[in-house]
Amino acid sequence: MLCPFCKNLDSKVLESRYATDKASIRRRRECESCKKRFTTYEKIEFFPVTVVKRSGIKEKFSGKKLLKSIKSAGKKCNINIKAQEEFVNNLEISFFVNSQKEITSQILGYKVLEFFKIHSNIAYIRYYSIFQGLKSISELKDELNKI
Repeated sequence: MLCPFCKNLDSKVLESRYATDKASIRRRRECESCKKRFTTYEKIEFFPVTVVKRSGIKEKFSGKKLLKSIKSAGKKCNINIKAQEEFVNNLEISFFVNSQKEITSQILGYKVLEFFKIHSNIAYIRYYSIFQGLKSISELKDELNKI
């Protein structure tokens, strides 16, 4: 493992344990050269999942991109960041378990809405209005009446 301080390739593992998400391993390392300590995370590399957009364009699924949009919609809504990260992690794991190689942006959006329904109505409405491309207040009122 490359030392972030001196760029030496030799390091020894001092401690290994599950990270808080239980989907990765946290390793505490010490550089053999400069003796400084650093932390690394080891995570399963899943096969790539493709997201099919409404326009038909396909792009590689990005958990980071999805998490960014969830954080944006949930901003100032007091949604636990760990819950957001766990949701994205569990979604990626479900793709792997179900051998799912492709998902539509519609299905992905509805999964996010289910998450927000549990955690915050405000975040739900924020995400829903962008996801559905609402154009009027009456469309927003209709959805508000549903929840």
